Amino acid sequence: MKKIFLYNLIIIFILIAIIELFFKFYLNTALQGVDSGILQQSDSDTVPSFNYPYIKNKKVFGVKIFTDQNGFRITEGEVNEKKKKNIYFVGGSNTFGKGVEKKKKFVGI
Repeated sequence: MKKIFLYNLIIIFILIAIIELFFKFYLNTALQGVDSGILQQSDSDTVPSFNYPYIKNKKVFGVKIFTDQNGFRITEGEVNEKKKKNIYFVGGSNTFGKGVEKKKKFVGI
């Protein structure tokens, strides 16, 4: 009975490893759900940040994101107008809206 349990555990572990490798290399998906070139991290001690300017068609948890020249998240084709008043929100991943379209998150509304 113990051998069957051990064999099943090993088989499940191998299947999970194969699925992870399939998504990582064949589908070119980051395991965290963030495309390469979006996170900015200068060294291992700093916290990654989402502030690259001019990001186009990169995905974060399956949602395409776009940023302007200052690294602020915008909708596709949006242009910041000088006459338009802007409100700036400071925050982390909740403010950025990982995995949420800009028009559906509280900053976009």
